[in-house]
This record gives sequence, structure tokens and C-alpha cells, in this order.
Amino acid sequence: MKREKIDFIILGATRWDFKLSSSTFSIAKTLAKNNRVFYIERPFSLKDVITHWNKPQFKYRKKAVLFGKNAYKKIEFGKGSLVSVTPKFILPINFLDSGSIYDSLAQHNNRILSNSVKKIIKDHGVKKYIYLNSFYPYQLRKIPTSLPQPIVSMYRSVDDISQENYIARHGVDAEKQSVKDFDIVTASSSELCHKLSSYGKDIHLIPNAGEFKLFHSALINDFEKPNEMKKLQGKTVIFIGNLNNLRTDFHLLVSCVTKYHDVNFIIVGPYDKVDYKKFKLDQFKNLIFTQEKNFHELPQYLKFSDVAIIPFLKNQLTKCIYPLKVNEYLGAGIPVVSTNFSSDVESFKDLIYLADTEDDFVKLLGVALAEPKDQKLAERVQFAKENTWESRIEMLWKLIENHTNQKLI
Repeated sequence: MKREKIDFIILGATRWDFKLSSSTFSIAKTLAKNNRVFYIERPFSLKDVITHWNKPQFKYRKKAVLFGKNAYKKIEFGKGSLVSVTPKFILPINFLDSGSIYDSLAQHNNRILSNSVKKIIKDHGVKKYIYLNSFYPYQLRKIPTSLPQPIVSMYRSVDDISQENYIARHGVDAEKQSVKDFDIVTASSSELCHKLSSYGKDIHLIPNAGEFKLFHSALINDFEKPNEMKKLQGKTVIFIGNLNNLRTDFHLLVSCVTKYHDVNFIIVGPYDKVDYKKFKLDQFKNLIFTQEKNFHELPQYLKFSDVAIIPFLKNQLTKCIYPLKVNEYLGAGIPVVSTNFSSDVESFKDLIYLADTEDDFVKLLGVALAEPKDQKLAERVQFAKENTWESRIEMLWKLIENHTNQKLI
């Protein structure tokens, strides 16, 4: 059996056009370079249909979501492509307590996604396939026995599901069951592996990675300066990601912006308006927010930045995070300052500045800003080059081979 003869059906917790980095979609794209990949997007709930009705990303999906028509979309990238699959809408049931009503409606939602798999297999002549559920444990933990069964079923955990109230409501029990139901279970951080192993099964570490070629372009391409940065003078510190009170140390961010009032701080990504007002972030003239940007626009912002930061809180949620963005920053060749929030981020200690306290972080940011441009540049780039999604997919194939006792070439 050859690797390229095996198809992948992936159920992801994000949609293919989600603006922020998606490790699941990066895995799907990497697999699609040599295999057929069918990427079942996170389904819209009936509530989503109402709230997203006039949004551009929903409009072209309406026929698929409402009637199950035009469900396929070919997504091309470089020399590869995959098929994105939009399921019909499901019922919003997370607000319900556990019990017979929840279970009955969950079965209905499960049938919706099972029908997507059935349609993929029929329409595309799928024979041998691997099923990957990436952090969507609520549904499709098992492919129905009425359908051809996968060679291997895999579940992937990417966050501590118990630490976010909304998804924890039913997610903790669902993930515990997923560990039992799937042939292979992987996690993106060391702490997650340790946590999930308490459910009585071996958990395999496949860390997040970076799209090296994309982010390395910040170092080698002649990009035009983004509009938000054209008038900036002096040095610039960048954070790419979602500012929220579960992960972000806002007190630390304010301390940095206050201390280095002559340095520009640019936040590329969404933020909560409540936090924005609470911490009076509008009072800092050297703090710029760009809102969300397309994933492929990010190298432009990194090219004109001097230091990247990861101002995370130290808590149970961040303890389970392998920082995907570190590999992206390193690929762009710029210095990184981070709080020492997990054992996985600590593994970068020879290449980034790690701070145990707020004072340490503020001081190390000054050191990073004064760092000569070429210091450790080659080491950073080389590390990022070795920690790509291609290397992670090779780890995944070895797990599959060990499970099937068959060498796949």
C-alpha cells in the first residue's frame, strides 16, 4: 500500500477561510500535496445561520448549509489542492444539560456529519481512507458501520478543553470518550499528552509547526509596508493573534507599552472590546490595532517589525499550549520575547527570550530591541526550517505505520 493511494477525510474545528492560523488546515494542506484530502468544515448551527446570514463567508455557502447542494469547493495552494466540504446546518445544543434530550439532538447532528462522509465516499469513489477528527469531539467519534470503515481513525487535541467555559460544558466528556473511541490519539503539547493519558490510553505528541516558506518570505521578499505601519517611526514590536482574557496578560502588555513609549506596538488580530476598555488601551498612542488579517498577509507585518512578543498568562490553559506562532516568528528571523508559560515554550530557551516575571519580560524586551540584526538570525531560521508541517506529517505517518504494522511508502 502506498501513501499516495490513501485518502484523508478530516473533520476540522475551523473553516478553510478562517483568517487566523489554523493548525488543522495546515495539516490538511500538507497532506494534500501527496494525497486526496476532503476537509469537512466546522458545521454552521441554526443560530450561526441567523447571525451570519449577510456575511460574505456565509453567502456562498448558503445552498450547502440549507439544502446540501454545492457542498464541495476546490481549494488550491501552490502545487496542491484539497476539497473543502460544507455540511448542512446542525442544531445548537450546547446550552442544554446532559441527558436524553441532549443525546437525541446530538445524534441528529451526528447524522448530518455522517451524511457528509457518506456523500464524499460515494461522489469521489473513496476506497481506502484515514479519518482524522481534529479537536471536534462532539460529533463523528465513529464512522457509522453502514459506511466503509477507515484504515485508521485519529483524534487530535490542540487545547485544554476544560479551560474554556463554552466548549467545556460538553467537551470534557466528549474528549474523554474520543480518547477511547479512536485508534490513535495525538496532542499538540506535552502537557496535553500528560493530561489526556489519565483517560487510560497512550497519547502521542505531534507539536504544532510553522509554514516556513510563507513566513520566511518576510526575510527575503520585498514587501510594501502595510498601510497601518507606513507612518510609524522608530522600532516596532508585534504580536500576532487573538487578545483575550483567557490567554493574554494585559497588565504585562500595558507595562511594556508604558515603559517603551517611544516604540510602536502593533497587534495583528482580533480583540475583545470589553478588555480594550477595561485596560484603557485607547490611551496609548504607540499601540496600534489592525484587526484580523488574512494569513498570507502576516509576513508583510513581520518584515517591518523588530521584535515579536507572546505576552501570555501563566495558567492551566496556556500550560497546555505549544506556541505555533514561535515557529512563524523564527521563520521570519526576528527576536522573540515570551512569558515562560509552558514546558513546550521553554524548549525554545536557546533561541528566544523567556521571562518568568513581568519585570523580566519588560527588561528582556529592551535587550531584544537592542539586539544586533544578525545575532542568532541563522539559528532561528534553521530551527524553523526543521520544524515544519512536513516534518509533523512524517511523524503522523509513522504512527499510522506502527498501528497498521505496515510500511507505507
